[in-house]
Amino acid sequence: MGRTPDLAALVRRRAEGFARFAEWEASHPAMMSPEAAVASIGALYELLPATSRQRQIDTTGVRRMHDALRHLR
Repeated sequence: MGRTPDLAALVRRRAEGFARFAEWEASHPAMMSPEAAVASIGALYELLPATSRQRQIDTTGVRRMHDALRHLR
């Protein structure tokens, strides 16, 4: 696990991931337009307290989730 994958292996893994997502996406039609989705995210963001919106973004949880999801197939 200490070995860094070469670029070809990385590209291959990403392509496989995109193919799996495309397969999933085809069987799950969008429930709203992209514009409505972005507007909804903006509305949810506005519900956060001002202090939460002003502090620096911490992506630690996102990285942890990516690490966990990497082990799923």
